[in-house]
Amino acid sequence: MSHSRTCESPQEEIGSRTLPMTVYILFLMGMLTIVTAPVGVLIAHAASFRAPDWARSHYAFQVRTFWWGLPLLAAGLALAMNLIGYFLITFWVFWVIARCAAGINMLMDNRPVPRPHSPWLGRAPKTTRS
Repeated sequence: MSHSRTCESPQEEIGSRTLPMTVYILFLMGMLTIVTAPVGVLIAHAASFRAPDWARSHYAFQVRTFWWGLPLLAAGLALAMNLIGYFLITFWVFWVIARCAAGINMLMDNRPVPRPHSPWLGRAPKTTRS
């Protein structure tokens, strides 16, 4: 996927950042209010079809955050009767916060998510110089 970004005006650039930012906020709120995260993933799915490539990378990152986090949270809740469930839920909380923070950081810098399909933070691997 090409991550070229061509916005015609600053208003268009700000406007195209608003919806992905809204989804990140809905995901973060979803840890407290169960309803907002599914609303966020629906918005990300719908908006990705008409978004520019750089914004589409954020939507793909958000969709994967939701769909990978859902079974992780479900497993944690199912196993909450013993200690492993609490470890899974704690991991899920930090993982969602970290992914949303990384996505917001890239969004505020007008950067696409380099690896939106990655289960981690979506950043490009660091290269070492010899």
